[in-house]
Amino acid sequence: MAIKLNDEVPAEAARIHGAVVPLELTERDPVKARVLIGTQSRDVVVKRYSPFGIEFVNTPDTKLDKGSEVSVVVRLGDDETTFSGLVVDHLYKHRDMLLVGVRTFRPQVTGELQGDRRQHIRWNCSDDYIPRGRAANPLVYNDFILFWIENVSAGGLRIVTSMRNKLLGVGQRLDCTISLPLVGSVQATLVIKTIDTKAIKGKQELVLGTQFVSPGDLFKMSLAEYLLNFAENVTIGSLMRDGYPIRRASKWLDFTYVKTQEEYQSVLHLRHATYLAENKISPDKKVMDMADEFDSRAQILIAKHKGKIVGSLRAMFHDSPEQSDIGRYVRFPAEFPKFAEIVEATRVCTHAEFRGADIMYQLMAHLLLTAIKHGRRFVVGGAAGSLVEFYAKIGFKPVGVRYRSLALDGIEHELIMMDTHEVALGRGIGIKPWNQLYGPVIDYMVENEIVVPSNIDLMRISLKRTVGALLFSR
Repeated sequence: MAIKLNDEVPAEAARIHGAVVPLELTERDPVKARVLIGTQSRDVVVKRYSPFGIEFVNTPDTKLDKGSEVSVVVRLGDDETTFSGLVVDHLYKHRDMLLVGVRTFRPQVTGELQGDRRQHIRWNCSDDYIPRGRAANPLVYNDFILFWIENVSAGGLRIVTSMRNKLLGVGQRLDCTISLPLVGSVQATLVIKTIDTKAIKGKQELVLGTQFVSPGDLFKMSLAEYLLNFAENVTIGSLMRDGYPIRRASKWLDFTYVKTQEEYQSVLHLRHATYLAENKISPDKKVMDMADEFDSRAQILIAKHKGKIVGSLRAMFHDSPEQSDIGRYVRFPAEFPKFAEIVEATRVCTHAEFRGADIMYQLMAHLLLTAIKHGRRFVVGGAAGSLVEFYAKIGFKPVGVRYRSLALDGIEHELIMMDTHEVALGRGIGIKPWNQLYGPVIDYMVENEIVVPSNIDLMRISLKRTVGALLFSR
């Protein structure tokens, strides 16, 4: 069994292991080594080990001298790492043994881990919501390595642990359980790539640069949710570019309506940036050109991420087609619903860096709640290009009328309409969009007798919920 060194620690050992007090080992401990000299390989008896160095007995077979270049293969349990091109730092006698001391790693005082300077973003974890984890020590029975996560990158984690964890080494695998605040616990396998020390609040700690080993989608999605909520300078786009898929971003956003002039100005900036990037407006258009007379009598829904507006749409309640934004460009069909039953939705936009998750769905969900609470059955809007297909998936149907919006550079739009009652009952909409849009509101509609489902409707709703729960639990 490995034991802590007592007060007889030689000065040479301290120079080899730096700030870490090494463990003194016996031949029964799971720390093994062999020395590669030329084409020869020699097993050696390890006497002391730390994450930064190793001491072993010099024998006539090895015949190492101070300053000799040597390669050492270190085996910690089942994990093996070769350290090539090392130099014998010390050669000294201790307890009738001639010991060789080799530094396997030299700590860096800069705080930057060697080999860890990546081109990918590194996200620092929140000091207030620190992810913590533990890993069963593969070398010590019933012992656990406790750690917290300092930052995250595309390929791994930088974790901090106590200096008491002596039996750690480069190349070692750790099977971890990680607790992500407000997200949950996930499993991950890490391999140690770099080791350093760092003073944190006046105490020396071990800092391990680790790499993921075959991370699963659930782990990466959970980590992405944590980062989106707590890390700084993170967007859905930056997460996806670094291999972190995220489906449920809306739970970390605030949905509300514009209440201040500052928020309104932010909406105009978002419209301008979005429409300019999508070639919906000419380059000479200014931010203030995104405002019009309809804004003043609309409810402008916004989605905020950490106070920044990343999505918006406006909902308008008219009594006649003459008041309509779209009505400037089209003649509505004779069979069209009365405008007192309609919510008109226009100026839908999302920040380019916050697409690819469910923000658009949730903007629509809040729009539908608004329509329902105002007693309006139908939602009317316009869609251009590929968005026609998107809106069709979430329950809108083309009316058969096309128009060109002069406000959006004359781009041709399709007039679309949704019957909220029909879609709420699951008619003409897929399982995924129904669960995301109508799952949360159908009970409200039934309870308030906004819709009266038949037995077939109830069976359809139950089926969509059951299948949806299976899909979203993965």
